[in-house]
Amino acid sequence: MAAAVGTAGTTGGTMLMFEEWLKKVLKDGTLKADPGGEDIMATLKADLEDAWGKLSGSLTRQESYEIRNLCDKESWGGNAVEGQYKKILCQAILEIRYFMSGVETRRKDGVQEDEVTVEDLTDEEERRRCVVGAAALSTIYDDHCKLKDVIGVMEKNITSAVDTTLGDHLSKKNRSLQDQLDKCKRITLEELILGRAVLRDTIKQWRVDRRNERKGWRVGGTLWDDWKRVCPDGKPNANAEQMQKAQKEAKEANKSSLASSVKVGTATTAPTAGEPTMADILSNDDLTLELATIEKALEGVIKGDTVDPTELVKAMEKIKEASKEKA
Repeated sequence: MAAAVGTAGTTGGTMLMFEEWLKKVLKDGTLKADPGGEDIMATLKADLEDAWGKLSGSLTRQESYEIRNLCDKESWGGNAVEGQYKKILCQAILEIRYFMSGVETRRKDGVQEDEVTVEDLTDEEERRRCVVGAAALSTIYDDHCKLKDVIGVMEKNITSAVDTTLGDHLSKKNRSLQDQLDKCKRITLEELILGRAVLRDTIKQWRVDRRNERKGWRVGGTLWDDWKRVCPDGKPNANAEQMQKAQKEAKEANKSSLASSVKVGTATTAPTAGEPTMADILSNDDLTLELATIEKALEGVIKGDTVDPTELVKAMEKIKEASKEKA
């Protein structure tokens, strides 16, 4: 992908990976010469939506035996409905983690076995998946009650087994691929700002459609039916006001857990004073920048078919400042 940080120019001592992506799409003709900010963001959106298409498909099908077994390690507590609800949330989180790590598991027809596909991800694809995965988790599941509890239990009792299982899959193809487990720790604040800006509306509308149609096992089918029986006051007979209240309370409770659950960022990527945190960007819709703001900042960063590193650094600073003003 590209999102923000990585090679030629620098922001706060970190190099801009976004520059490498811009050079690539200019070279292969995906982005035409002398593009405006709107052209750049439209190209970035198409780039990220390609990865989103892969993840969305996996979230609507039944979980693999492997993911089911990992989440079955916990009893989850509560009554039968709440236990099932928490287990499906666990499965959804793992589906996203697998996607971000370049591993796909899906059930084979007619036998209780999984087909496992492992991809050797380029730096570009790794960053694309990290941003898309983080944006998907925060946009699809942020209004689920019990999510913070599920993430806490997973980090304590399941994550180690997940890391081992994913590591085994990756090393079987190529021992060096094990570092794909930790690549999302290098995602930056700018990358999340850009990713959320271009993907939020697409993913949010997809979530609304799946819930209204009651489709998708881990989105709008069984999981959303269980949400209505677990989360709001009034349970299955909750009115619109009660449902909105439950969603608002869940979003607030889940803020601190969203980034850690998919291993996005580390303590070393903490923002400076006054800047929003990664958790803020993922959990607070009010902090999502308007595309017009980003497009305006990106005007002039490409002259002809050449990226101007100095102008790109200035653009990233403008984007960070705009986000800071919203915090």
